[in-house]
Amino acid sequence: MNGLMYLHMNNSEFSEIFPWDSLNNMTGLAVLSLGGDNPFDRTPFPKEVLKLTQLNWLYLSNCSIEGQIPKEIGNLSEFINLELSLNSIYGEIPVEITKLSNLWQLELFQNGLNGTLPVGFGNLTSLKMFDASNNYLTGDLSEVRLLNQLGVVEISPVIAYLSGIILVVGHQNGRRAVDRPMGGDELLGERVDGLREKKMK
Repeated sequence: MNGLMYLHMNNSEFSEIFPWDSLNNMTGLAVLSLGGDNPFDRTPFPKEVLKLTQLNWLYLSNCSIEGQIPKEIGNLSEFINLELSLNSIYGEIPVEITKLSNLWQLELFQNGLNGTLPVGFGNLTSLKMFDASNNYLTGDLSEVRLLNQLGVVEISPVIAYLSGIILVVGHQNGRRAVDRPMGGDELLGERVDGLREKKMK
């Protein structure tokens, strides 16, 4: 199955143990999409995925992934989309993720991530959508202002200690940046309303 490029099993209700080792025979895989309503058994981030050097689209949201995001994720340089939301991932976002210069969507919401955004996050200059809401991130978001392509960013008010710049998007006349300290309820209001409106379209 080395010639297989696309594997979609979204919302297939596949349960129990996913045969991750079968990916070893799919070295040409470009898109791996397993997210949605698939109640897999809990598993660490599958090491087999890290061997798929042609992979550019990974959707493993709500796939019972637990543990930390491996540093080797930074070796998958073809990534344009990385979705790991709605899992049990904890620890810090690895600095190696900043090597993914082609990445335009990064979805990490509703996990147990903590710490700060990694130094070099501003290197993700292709990033258009970033959602890390419902985690436990703290620190400075000032590198986000370097991301000129960023259209949607959503971070939960649980990160009451974040400070720096937040990008506000959504009006037809283009992106706007709001320069203000962020904390508590200041993260809500017009910014979140705009994001919800955009996501519904």
